Amino acid sequence: MSHFPLRLSLSLVLILAGSASAASPVVIEESGVAPIKIGMTLKEAKGAIKSLKPFGTDKDECRVARVVQPKMDLLIENGKVTRIYVTDKTLSTAKGIHVGSSEADLKKAYGAALKIEPGKYDDKSHSIQLLGANGVGIGFETDGKMVKEISVGTAAALQYVEKCG
Repeated sequence: MSHFPLRLSLSLVLILAGSASAASPVVIEESGVAPIKIGMTLKEAKGAIKSLKPFGTDKDECRVARVVQPKMDLLIENGKVTRIYVTDKTLSTAKGIHVGSSEADLKKAYGAALKIEPGKYDDKSHSIQLLGANGVGIGFETDGKMVKEISVGTAAALQYVEKCG
């Protein structure tokens, strides 16, 4: 009696299971960018992403930590992640918006839920926010035509023009 069909079936199941998990993309959500979540401590964030490189010292009220892959900066206030800045084009929201998407596609995806304000540095850019009911949201910085940066964070942190207020 041969076990070949059983081994072949088991191998196919393992291959298919592995390819399904490899295909699941990282999604930008109001709560964070997996595996980093808003409200996480810096220590928890370091445990989640080994390549995390914080700047400043633990005594600083506000500091930035950089993730090389995917390209993200974390804003750390009083030891907790309050905002995540995403510049990596491979990460997207659940509705498919990513750095490089058109502002028109952003508006089509989220419609009237968006709060659109003029940019802080020139009259062509826009600061666009999608605020959730739980005190966190997603921010989109555009040049008036294209999304240049996406960030998630607390409502207060999303108001910052520069990192660390």
